[in-house]
Amino acid sequence: MDPLLEELIFKFSQLKQYLDSEINKNENKSYLQNYLSFQYFPFFDYTESIINLYEKGNYNAATVLLRTLVEAHMYVNYFQINDWKHKLSVLAKDGFDIKLKTTRALKEMINKYPNLVSDNPDSLLNEDRLNELITLNEERKKDVIQTNSLDQDEKTPDLFAVAQACDKADIKGSVPGQFQQMYNLEYRYISPLAHLNLEGLHSLIDRNEQGEFVLTKFKNHKVLISESIGICIALTKDLFENKVIESEIPKLTFEIEELCNKYLET
Repeated sequence: MDPLLEELIFKFSQLKQYLDSEINKNENKSYLQNYLSFQYFPFFDYTESIINLYEKGNYNAATVLLRTLVEAHMYVNYFQINDWKHKLSVLAKDGFDIKLKTTRALKEMINKYPNLVSDNPDSLLNEDRLNELITLNEERKKDVIQTNSLDQDEKTPDLFAVAQACDKADIKGSVPGQFQQMYNLEYRYISPLAHLNLEGLHSLIDRNEQGEFVLTKFKNHKVLISESIGICIALTKDLFENKVIESEIPKLTFEIEELCNKYLET
């Protein structure tokens, strides 16, 4: 392994160990602090998975995980702009909208196909269970709307609108157009591979000299590691700047950031 990459992965592991020991010490978190601390676990877990897949040469699978991180990274920045409490309330309402859409679709399905109905009271194909979930989620959604004075039709914007809002807000440490570049050159570019649609399959399959179909691999391997670790570093700074962890940002954070830049340049 490249000595620079080996050092980068080692320091990243050290940072995670430190954050693991500190992340839950603040017991009285605000909505935003809770949101950021909840994001910490999947961010670092996905990045560790990307590193493991990279080391095994499974670059395509690692690339799909990077797409998820890129999307989450943009939303994390968006929710810190201006009225974060209102935005997180809308996000909570969105969650109940999704649950209601899913349970209503399941109920419609079993009404159309009675052979799929389950007698198990805990099953999502049990009509009584579905009715209970629909009622529960309607009540919870109503509470979120009333408590936070939300418009019934308010929704969290799509990812491109989020990227535009982040660029407009001139987020600390970013450069002009950074989030729209991330959306267009990373999120959208990787999307076909994530969905394995025709375009995605086309990017995966090639022919060798013998005319046989073979699996191709994502060529810019360094981006997988540096970008995923870089996203974790950005979240780490957010954890400290928003007092989720009440201390100074550790020097290790900036050392990793410098190593990421060096690794990309080599």
